[in-house]
Amino acid sequence: MKYIFKLIIVIFMTAEALATEKPAAEGQMDAGVASQELIDRVVALPDIDGEMQMPAWHADVLKKVLAAWKRPSQSPNSATWLMRVKTDSRGRLLNLSWITPTGDRALDRSIVNAFKDAEPYPVPPNAKAALDGIEFADEASALRMADERKARNVKIIEKIKKAGPLHAYLALVAHRYRNCEEIANNFLDSALTSGAGMLLVEECTESAEPVLATEIRLALLVAPAKVSDQVKDLHAYAIASLRALNNFNQSIIEARQARASRSAGIDERTARIALDL
Repeated sequence: MKYIFKLIIVIFMTAEALATEKPAAEGQMDAGVASQELIDRVVALPDIDGEMQMPAWHADVLKKVLAAWKRPSQSPNSATWLMRVKTDSRGRLLNLSWITPTGDRALDRSIVNAFKDAEPYPVPPNAKAALDGIEFADEASALRMADERKARNVKIIEKIKKAGPLHAYLALVAHRYRNCEEIANNFLDSALTSGAGMLLVEECTESAEPVLATEIRLALLVAPAKVSDQVKDLHAYAIASLRALNNFNQSIIEARQARASRSAGIDERTARIALDL
């Protein structure tokens, strides 16, 4: 009951704040600029290609690994390999797992040691991606994978632009919530201490709220009047859903059920707005 009450308060406060927002603030940006900003924000998501890649972070980590790598003198120069690397939100190594080893034991061992010796890595810009794991490969394979990813990105960006800015906003809301939800679920399943796990979730939700506050203002500049109330409701529901992730007094089953319900609620609201456009 207390979360229902909180949701009502959040909806009321959000609606009141948006209703009383000064026209001058909105006048600082026109609809055209707001449209482009929303599209740019979706394009800039680190997991736009669906594989949770973070190019700049990936390059920085690989640079540290190569600097730490003590390659065996007799190892083949053309060896190919692929490894999944998982870190926490601070760049600390959690797990290494081979997807495709080189087949040379000494070389495989040297690669594993290089990843271990290179930590701590830079702070990943997408904690969910880091917890899920990022793929690293030999130089030739990495270049090929980067080219393939760029080609996929071009198609996705064109699709986003064609759909329009409000569809971009809907994608952003879903992404902001699911990113934090995934971290919260990983906390349930992981061996992280309670304090560390709670901090990861709280950091994600606290950083997501001001981002969503900016994005709702952009969305209302481009939203047709017929869906503006629905957009406000979606924003309020997303904020309440983020805050609910910080409830650490539930059992694992209760937490998963509550989060699944919240996620479904966001999907229902975004689908309804998309149909009404």
